[in-house]
Formats: sequence, structure tokens, C-alpha cells
Amino acid sequence: MGEDLTYERFIRFIREYQPDIVMPSFRNVANQHGHHRAATILSERAFEDAANPNIYPEHLEEGLSTWQMKKFYLPAASAETATTSIEIGDYDPIYDMSYPQIGEASDICIRVKAWDATFQSNQDNFI
Repeated sequence: MGEDLTYERFIRFIREYQPDIVMPSFRNVANQHGHHRAATILSERAFEDAANPNIYPEHLEEGLSTWQMKKFYLPAASAETATTSIEIGDYDPIYDMSYPQIGEASDICIRVKAWDATFQSNQDNFI
């Protein structure tokens, strides 16, 4: 039940926001945390399922449309196996932060991590 509810919410999110690219942060490998692996597994399934009108047809009855994402990227195991790269240290003028800073700000929103650190940046632009 929990997986189905989570997956339904994920498909709904994709259909609402219609991303062109899905890019989980982690690979589905044994040394990853279970929730990271689950996010990757569900992302891979959702790449096709969000475009399938037979998956959660109640979304269509609610006015949502199916959505086919254009690309699905997984992290490479190494630089040698990478097929593309994305510069992650760039600055985003909309958020007035670099992408690593945006990542730190989003980590603060994850309360289960219970980090003791404080984040001193422009997080008000992000949240």
C-alpha cells in the first residue's frame, strides 16, 4: 500500500509539473540507502508510466494529462562510464545561490536527517 500511494503521488507530480528530464541523484546499488534506491527505481518506472493513460486513470478524470518525459539520466559509476556531464557548481540567478547551495538548502528541509548544522545563506530565496 505504501509503495502504491508513493508511486501514485509521484506520477501525479510528473503529470502536474511536466518535467522534460528526470535525473535521480543515486544509482540502485547495494551500498545505497534504501530510500535513495527506491527513488531511483520509481523514477525509472515513472519515465514510461506517466505517459500511460492506463496508469492511474483517475488523474485523467481529474483533468490531468499524461506526460512523456524526454530524457532519463542515471548517475554514472565512474568518469569512464559517463555518457554526458552537467556542471553542478554553476550559479542560479533566480535563487541567488549556486546549485550546491540549493542542495544544502533542500537538505535542511529533510527533517529526518536531523542534522545539527545550520545553513547560513540565502535560503529564503529557495524556500
